[in-house]
Formats: sequence, structure tokens, C-alpha cells
Amino acid sequence: MVDPSIITPLAGWRHPAQFFMSEVDREIGRLMRLAIRKEEKAARLRAARCDGKPRYESFDQAAKMADLARRRHGAKVSSYRCPDCGGWHLGSAMWD
Repeated sequence: MVDPSIITPLAGWRHPAQFFMSEVDREIGRLMRLAIRKEEKAARLRAARCDGKPRYESFDQAAKMADLARRRHGAKVSSYRCPDCGGWHLGSAMWD
């Protein structure tokens, strides 16, 4: 008997079980893979927005740190509520 691990599938090759899958089953599988990729992309975006930034539990904590940065360094920062983690971060302010 031939070891199946040494056989490379050809282009367009389908597993025999796929011949018994209905079109609905294939569409459900496609949609599930799409949803997983979409969630993975959203997780990467959330991480990019929050990673490396200090997270403050309250507006007061974040406002104090923003005020301290303004006084010590002249930094133009403000606090904002993060839509991803629910905490508070410091960010560039919109200054005139």
C-alpha cells in the first residue's frame, strides 16, 4: 500500500469526502474561514493600537499624567478612552 503522506495533491485535487459535501456545507466552511480571518485582523489592529501604551484605569489618572507631561516636557497630549481595551491612554492632542 502507498503511504499517503508522500503523495502531493495536484492542483484542483479535492479530498474524496468533499465530493459528498453539499454546496451549503462548502459555503458555511468558506464563511467560517472568512470570519476567523476577519477576527484575527481585528485582534492585530487592537494590539497595534494598545501595545506599548500605558493603560490608565480612570480618566483622572490619565488626565493627571497628561497634565504632568504638558508641564514637564511641553508635550501636547490629552487623554482618551480606548474603544478596544476600555482603559484610558494618552495621545497627541489636536492643537491649533
